[in-house]
Amino acid sequence: MKRISIAFFLSALLIVIIACSTTSAGSKVDYSRPLLPEIVSYKVVIPSGSKTLITSAGSRICSGISAEVDGAVKHPLIGSDVSAVGEAEILFGSTNRPESAACAAGLGAMDYTIRVLESGKIVVVGGSSSAHAAAADKFVELVNNGTISTFEPFEYTYRFLDGFTPDPLTDADSPEFKALLAGWQEKFTSPEWGGMDRDLNESFYALTHKYSEGTGRIAVFAHRGDMSNYPENSLAGIVSAIMSGADSVEFDFRFTRDFIPVIIHDENLNRVTNWSEMAGKNGLPESIHVCDWTLAELKQLNLLDYYGNVTEFKVPTVYEGMLITRGRIQISFDDKTACGVSFDDEYIPLARTADAGSSLIQTVYRTNKNFTALNGMVDTQTMEFVMKCLSSGSFIGSYAFYADSTLFKEFGNDYLSLREDADAWDYILGLGKRYVGTNQCYKLSLYMRAKGMKAWTY
Repeated sequence: MKRISIAFFLSALLIVIIACSTTSAGSKVDYSRPLLPEIVSYKVVIPSGSKTLITSAGSRICSGISAEVDGAVKHPLIGSDVSAVGEAEILFGSTNRPESAACAAGLGAMDYTIRVLESGKIVVVGGSSSAHAAAADKFVELVNNGTISTFEPFEYTYRFLDGFTPDPLTDADSPEFKALLAGWQEKFTSPEWGGMDRDLNESFYALTHKYSEGTGRIAVFAHRGDMSNYPENSLAGIVSAIMSGADSVEFDFRFTRDFIPVIIHDENLNRVTNWSEMAGKNGLPESIHVCDWTLAELKQLNLLDYYGNVTEFKVPTVYEGMLITRGRIQISFDDKTACGVSFDDEYIPLARTADAGSSLIQTVYRTNKNFTALNGMVDTQTMEFVMKCLSSGSFIGSYAFYADSTLFKEFGNDYLSLREDADAWDYILGLGKRYVGTNQCYKLSLYMRAKGMKAWTY
């Protein structure tokens, strides 16, 4: 063991004394093994080819743990799992080491575990890329507060759903959902292809076959949900898109400070929430940035509608959004995190946790050109029908005026422009487009009905 300075030894001893004083009755700290300052000789091992989210979190482990050795401050070094196996390793994320996979078994997408193994190796792993990142920060905290104070076997496991209650709007039997649906039905009527009990196979057929006059209907992509009648990226907006017969819905994807994936477009909270009246109050952060708020803090804000009015709706987690979409509609992800999360490492685990594999069929196929990532996540009958659709068609790319800078300017430079109307949709259909993106999915459903479009028969 390398010699440790007296000053550091006294500091480490104080940590142990504090940790011992806070342990429960009958427990004790084992002093028979070296204290964790020795950890600076460990190597942080991350998966080869890791994206920014993982490399940054691995670097935070290195910078967050230090010890004074021979008069100099030392930190663990970082390396890839393609390097030779060593005895002193902190295995971070889904490395190629068998210990990583063994410890990750049974974790949900937002769960993570931190383990000191009998071998002395340390495993820090989550159920998804974001959970890995959350685990990294927790590991540094546990080392620095003395919770992990020896190399004796240790385990800390966090399970997100043990402490999280989904929004009542995710439960079709809740009074809140029934009230939302009743309010929607007082103002609107679903097309024959819409509704919460919609025919998912009909939707797959619409997404893979081109409408021609008198045959079927066009497919619809709801941009940020039904943002013309409910706050953008809200659970209510997702419900409204489904009721309006949309076939796919966009989820803008960001992380909270505790690395929980949420659906929100802007990094700044001011435009879409009542941040301005809540920031700094009752212990809430003052920062305007989503990434500076934990999920619990973010849930204390309310979403604003398009006109800036405060609503009852909250910023949803991706998990909550998937609870609504499953079996009903496809999801298109717009990654706003700027850290390049891997589809298979982030979105697939989230869908598995929410049992929403059916909502990723279109995106998985267009991303990977196969369905391997969804193995075991979608029932056989659904997959057989999708394959049948693909044998006679293909997933069509969506088109919308707001994605075309020339048309967007022509139609008013406004996401809810009054020019998104029959003239605009006639123009798009005239271009031969058969999968239309819209900010006004209910209004588009009325247009489709007026055109005599019907649900596909198959």
